[in-house]
Parts: sequence; C-alpha cells; structure tokens
Amino acid sequence: MTEQLQVTIESGRITGHINHTNPSHFNVHWSIPTWSNEQYDQLVRVLAEDFYLYGRLINDKISEEDKIKLLVSEQQWSSSCDCGSAQPCRHAHSVIFAFRQMTKSNPWLWFQVLGAPRHKIEQDILAYRCSLINERRDKVLNIMKHAQLRMDREFAAHAPSHSIWNATIATIPNPSFWNRDISFAAWLLPIYQAANRGEEQ
Repeated sequence: MTEQLQVTIESGRITGHINHTNPSHFNVHWSIPTWSNEQYDQLVRVLAEDFYLYGRLINDKISEEDKIKLLVSEQQWSSSCDCGSAQPCRHAHSVIFAFRQMTKSNPWLWFQVLGAPRHKIEQDILAYRCSLINERRDKVLNIMKHAQLRMDREFAAHAPSHSIWNATIATIPNPSFWNRDISFAAWLLPIYQAANRGEEQ
C-alpha cells in the first residue's frame, strides 16, 4: 500500500495530510513551542558573532552540533492524528521524517517552525553587527580622545621655561591642512627640544 504525503510548515505547527491508495486518509498535527524573546535574541547573537556557523547555515551544511548551538530541538514537540492510535503514531513519524528531510536542503525551516522566519533573522543579524561596529568605534574614539588629552597635558608640563614659546606652544591650534593623529603642538615638541639643545651647546 502506497502513501501520498503533503506537509505544511507554519510557525509553531507542522501539518501532514496522508492519502492511502484505499479511501482512507489521515491528518497529522505536530504542535511546537515557539522561541521566547530571550531564546530568539540568543540565536541572533550566536549567528551574528560566529561567521563560520552562519556560513554553514546559508550553505545548508549545519551539523547536529550546530543545531545545539542554534537551540534547535524537538523536545516538547507533541503530535496528534485522527487515526486514533497512541502518539506519536506511524503517521506522525512519517510527517516528522519528511520534515527532517526538507530541512537538509533548507535548514531555515527549523527556525520558521520555531517562530522565526529567515528574513527577520537576517535583518536582526545585520542590526546586531552594526551595533557592535558602532560600539567598538565609540570605544576606540574615546581611547584616542583621552590619549590626545594626556599627550597635550604632558607636552604643556614639560615645555622648556626659558623659551619665548613657553606661553604659546601648548595652545597652538591645528592648521587647516593638519591630518595627523596627534596635535600640531605635540608634533612640534621634539623639533623645539632639538633646537634648544643646539642653542645650549
């Protein structure tokens, strides 16, 4: 006896319709708890930070170990079938087997059934990566700012007192063409010190 199986995948639900060669047919429903907000945020964070894992996912090559990292699990899934047999019955097993086969060529179906469609995951991964870039950029700029202030203070503290530049060198503004990482005044310091050493000799 042959069977024809149709599988429909939705958020929180897998439905199977089984037609036999005889007049009998059966409807199977798998109920699946969808991710909480915390679980979804963890998924996005893992995929955004692990480029190799994300690469395997978009190339349909995730492993069983990858599924664990991605919080993919069939625990707490429950089935029902109008055949009246104890669950999960052979019809329910047929439906879940067909679903697993489908995920081999499209692993994003795991996320879809757990309540997270691909387009939303990809949008949130991009947003998360942008936030990381902005955060790290701000940290670097803050470090550079404090380093500049420290250099300017050290320069002002060690400027020679006998030179006519003593009162002005630390406050020289950067020229419009200046594009270095240090201030123009700090750049002048070693030149000025070398000139003073020459005068003293």
